[in-house]
Amino acid sequence: MHDIYEFSARAWQIHDVLQTLFSALPEDQENSAVPVLGVVGLLTSLSRELANELSEIKANEPTTHAHHTQYSSFGGV
Repeated sequence: MHDIYEFSARAWQIHDVLQTLFSALPEDQENSAVPVLGVVGLLTSLSRELANELSEIKANEPTTHAHHTQYSSFGGV
């Protein structure tokens, strides 16, 4: 079974990869149909928040249903 420290480390790895991509991408064009830099920037920010949250959870600490669904895009499903 995976522990919270492993999930935290994976989240930080994902954040680091996204941060590297963000740094390497050119600025989005004003009339761009797909704002790639903006999307990668958003994902970088979200991954940092996730990694921080996971880093703050202590192993075997009970969590509530509300905690699990706080950032759900499915409205708490």
